[in-house]
Amino acid sequence: MRDIIKDYLSTRFVLNGINRELYFNEYNSDMHDYLNTVEFNNYSILTVYNPYPYVNDDDINLRLHENLIGRINISSYHYIEAIGYSKDNKYQEKHLVVFDLPIDEAIKIGNEYNQLAIGYGNKESLKLIILKNY
Repeated sequence: MRDIIKDYLSTRFVLNGINRELYFNEYNSDMHDYLNTVEFNNYSILTVYNPYPYVNDDDINLRLHENLIGRINISSYHYIEAIGYSKDNKYQEKHLVVFDLPIDEAIKIGNEYNQLAIGYGNKESLKLIILKNY
C-alpha cells in the first residue's frame, strides 16, 4: 500500500482546455490564479478508473467516467476533465477536477466508486485524502 500512496503522490494532473498542471503537496500557482479568476475556493480531483485493487478494461472505465460526469452535471458543479499521469508517464487515468464540491460529498463519491483516495485542494495546495486502508 505504501508504494501505491507514493505513486499517487507523484501523479501529475494535466487539466484539459486551460493549460494547467497540478501536483500533490505543492503550491500550485497556476491553480491559485485560475481559482481567483473564476471565483472558486476549492476543488476535488476524482476518478472512477480502476477501483483498487482491480484493473478494469477500458470500456468499463469509460462507462464509469461518463457516469461520474452525469452525476456532476446533475448536481450543477463546474468541472474540468483532466488526465493523471504516473511519474514515468507510462500510466494515465481520466479524472474530473470539480470546483466547490464540499469535501464530504467528494469523499462520498470516492467511496461509492471504491477509490483508494481522492485529491482535495484550495488556492494554496492539493492534498491526497486516503479513503481506504489496505
